[in-house]
Amino acid sequence: MKFLSKTLGKSILLVLSCTMVGLLLLIAVFAIPTDRMEEHVLASAAVFEEEGAYPEFNILGTHSTLDNWTDAIMLLQASYCNDTGLLDRAISVYRPTIEGENPAQVLVSYYTQGAQTQIISYPRYWHGYLVFLKPLLCVFSYDQIRILNAVFVAVLALLFIAVMYYKKMARYILPYVIALLLIDPFAISQSIQFTTIYYIYTIASIVLLLKQDWLEASVERLALFFVVIGCATSYFDFLTYPLVTFGVPAILFLCSTKKPLKKTAKILLLVLVCWFIGYAGMWAGKWILGTLLGNENIIMDAISSIFLRSSTLDVSGQSFSLFSVLKAQLYHIITPAFGFAAVYVIVMGICFWKHNPKKKRSDFTWTLYIGIALLPILWFVGASNHSYVHHWFTYRELLTSAFSVMCLFARYATKTDAIARREK
Repeated sequence: MKFLSKTLGKSILLVLSCTMVGLLLLIAVFAIPTDRMEEHVLASAAVFEEEGAYPEFNILGTHSTLDNWTDAIMLLQASYCNDTGLLDRAISVYRPTIEGENPAQVLVSYYTQGAQTQIISYPRYWHGYLVFLKPLLCVFSYDQIRILNAVFVAVLALLFIAVMYYKKMARYILPYVIALLLIDPFAISQSIQFTTIYYIYTIASIVLLLKQDWLEASVERLALFFVVIGCATSYFDFLTYPLVTFGVPAILFLCSTKKPLKKTAKILLLVLVCWFIGYAGMWAGKWILGTLLGNENIIMDAISSIFLRSSTLDVSGQSFSLFSVLKAQLYHIITPAFGFAAVYVIVMGICFWKHNPKKKRSDFTWTLYIGIALLPILWFVGASNHSYVHHWFTYRELLTSAFSVMCLFARYATKTDAIARREK
């Protein structure tokens, strides 16, 4: 109990520190002059005029949808500057809007036609992506940022795979590649909105693998590492598929740890709680700071949004079932990559049954893989409205489920004595 109290106290202090650092970073980037940013957003208007708010992207047979709607919001917030103070701009995050037009249309109308606009704020989110987006817009246009994104997505994927190989986790590489294809990394690279979670979970996973001995040497240290991951998720993400930032590092920990089952289960539960403390705590930090330092009661607005996003009512007020939520997510992973995943599971399943399955089942470590795989389902149920309305990108939470299940088969498909030798 003393250990848990100490860890909880340090987690709260860490969240408070991340909150203050996050605010200072936003204040710093809002101090950057926006002249060059506006020039590059103007140069980007043609992309939004041609593609619209939700263009389809189909390289892997996924029929993915890009989120130009949200990317336009990001660019408008990054480039707009009013005469209020730095603190107010960092807290409130203003942008121009035009009644009856979506953000992609607003960007085109405002920058190419000089249309009359209203100014609105969006204080409920941290908008931490502006820490990187505003400096990038000083140098690059939107289509150039897309190219950079594609390069970074590819480089990080290759680095992640290389680190897995270096850490003698080669058997988990194919499960990860298949799981990544399920969520369409090509589409992710073309929307700023989708890349934040990809960057967070990939970098966190690489750090976990490279520093695993140091992190596992202290359970408290590992727990605080997941607090930071949760804080970063809340700070940078626009509420896309946040649970993945817990899921992938947790699966890698489970695949690589040599700790006994009971202790491993306790650690996984602890780091899940700590991730949530970081995630929820960072949200709460913005709402409290925004209410105290801003011009709106963000806390009440946030509470109202939580009730809406957890409801079973769609945008028109019609009720939907939880089964409909799950069905909408699953629809998006029925792709060629899903066929690869199915073949992988079947082949590994046959290998599993050939090599002493009874002894492997009695180990019960498999229950931890199944537990992690079920977490996205709980997320979809808890955030029913958001998952139903935005199913075309929230389905990416299923990366956690797919990766966990395939890692389970990768671990248990070999002979029992081979597993034992590797885990000594």
